[in-house]
Amino acid sequence: MVAVRRGMPSEAPRRRAAEEIAEDPAKLRLAGRLISWATAGNEVRFELVASLRQAIEAGTYGVAAGDVADKLMDGMRG
Repeated sequence: MVAVRRGMPSEAPRRRAAEEIAEDPAKLRLAGRLISWATAGNEVRFELVASLRQAIEAGTYGVAAGDVADKLMDGMRG
């Protein structure tokens, strides 16, 4: 599980995290998919969306390489 701080990070770390995500297409796609997944359906899970967003912005969200590889292979298989 990802450890997430309470409250919003200050502007400088948020800006650095946003720039890092924007420069990495894989992180940007993953962030978009996570937010889309978290908000899918009739009920928006605001707490989950907020914690994912904070972890991504803080640079503390991590994805195991094996998980990424599995998803890539699943996508290639159709």
